[in-house]
Amino acid sequence: MIVQVRYLAQLRHAAGRTGEAVEIGEGGTVADLVAHLAEARPALRNVLHSPTLLVFVRDEQAQTGYILRPGDEIILMTPIAGGGRTIDLRLGG
Repeated sequence: MIVQVRYLAQLRHAAGRTGEAVEIGEGGTVADLVAHLAEARPALRNVLHSPTLLVFVRDEQAQTGYILRPGDEIILMTPIAGGGRTIDLRLGG
């Protein structure tokens, strides 16, 4: 079956693309997809194996055991952290 994968944040940079169609076997899980991508895309391997990897299926966060369905859109991203700088938004501040 074919699923659509979108890369955001650090993964987009590492992949050099915003997304791709990926073929995965029927009954494949999020974990299977991540393992497949890590094997097929060595530049993504370290990020995909990160404990901070976030996976969304159809805009809902998914666990590794989630069984994918044909046509699912999977979004892979890492958390985006802000800087430590504080900005004073008061007028004249």
